[in-house]
Amino acid sequence: MPKPVIAAAIAVAIVAASAALLIPSDEGGSAAAAPPAGEPAVSTQTPAAVRALEIRGRHEAMQLGLRPAPSPQPAWAVRNARAARIAMRYIGTPYVYGGSSPSGFDCSGLVSYAYAQVGVEMAHNTNAIWGAFPKVARDDLQVGDMVFFNGLGHVGIYVGHGRYIHAPHSGEVVEVAPLSERDDYLGAVRA
Repeated sequence: MPKPVIAAAIAVAIVAASAALLIPSDEGGSAAAAPPAGEPAVSTQTPAAVRALEIRGRHEAMQLGLRPAPSPQPAWAVRNARAARIAMRYIGTPYVYGGSSPSGFDCSGLVSYAYAQVGVEMAHNTNAIWGAFPKVARDDLQVGDMVFFNGLGHVGIYVGHGRYIHAPHSGEVVEVAPLSERDDYLGAVRA
């Protein structure tokens, strides 16, 4: 039997067994009789009891190796992560001053190209990009945030784990580098 089916069966059994224990009967016994056919069951469980059941069900599912589904990410986070993945396709592409295509990129050309592929248009200019989007604290960086250095002389895309992708300068290629190697970090913006 597949794990999700087992987990669902366990959850149903827990709720049913717990409901029988938690719903007081009119006769002074430990549980109320089932409602007549066709009538909805009315739960008198307190919110705390319901929460306890939810926690118990999650705990038992985790013991079976099941994990809860990840929380859905906001649309902007999904889009920005896609832009970062697109930029990663171009690792090794040569730096070309003024370049904004797969044949060659400069720093803002790489950023504007990657974001254009996910439907976000922006200027091919670090100053314009910096001014067009909300600022993000370094502690709040998310994959896809645009990171700036050297005043506003350089930009890259944050790819997570303290690293960013960028087109460094003439004679170099698009690469991923650690933020910690830069002592000229200015800040970040989020599309």
